[in-house]
Amino acid sequence: QAFVGTVRWVQETVRKQSSVAQPPYCVAVLFDFANSQNDTEKLLKTAQWFKFGTHQFDESAGTIEGQINKTLKNAVFSRVTTDTAEAYLHYSKDIGGKRGLIVLLHGGPHSILTNGFLAGNALFLVAGYALLRINYRGSLGYGQKYVESLLGHIGQYDVDDCIELVEKCCKMNPDLIDDKNLFISGGSHGGFLVGSLIAKVPKMFKAAIVRNPVLNLTDMINKSDIPAWTMAEVLN
Repeated sequence: QAFVGTVRWVQETVRKQSSVAQPPYCVAVLFDFANSQNDTEKLLKTAQWFKFGTHQFDESAGTIEGQINKTLKNAVFSRVTTDTAEAYLHYSKDIGGKRGLIVLLHGGPHSILTNGFLAGNALFLVAGYALLRINYRGSLGYGQKYVESLLGHIGQYDVDDCIELVEKCCKMNPDLIDDKNLFISGGSHGGFLVGSLIAKVPKMFKAAIVRNPVLNLTDMINKSDIPAWTMAEVLN
């Protein structure tokens, strides 16, 4: 019997059709297990992909969906760069005046934040905030040497990159960003960075969200299920 794979977001497959204002397509995959005879190659050849339409907001005037759609359609995307790192700034032209800035940090640390659609980020834009998605040293997408440059330097290179990018973003956009209303959020290694940043520059951020953070590196060696990660990232 054929098996229908779980419907999921496949941003890697449809990244060109995804942006901060446009959700990616929702897809499902159909495999024919009955005729594949337990042969992986044959099974893969039976794969059939089904693309569903993107989510459509009700654009009727006066509806919540209409307001969301209008805000997202007027979303602006730009890059903020330093000599060692890069970030993506998002905000909506539909909202005037200065606004608070939410800084978003990925975990890993060898991961990446892209210009793809995320429902939570869209909500922040509609609420009137600007977003800064930071790719600090060690992030993916910039070459192997860049990834490995962070080994043995967590809490230093990545923290310095975040501070420099936030400061540069505020300096480049004085009429857009309210530098008295800066917020930051991150999970896992991103949570480690948030904890490090609010300790190093306690007056920079008005509020912080620290999700499943790494806060005790010594305990990570003895108590976590990834002691090798700790040895590599901390001691190299």
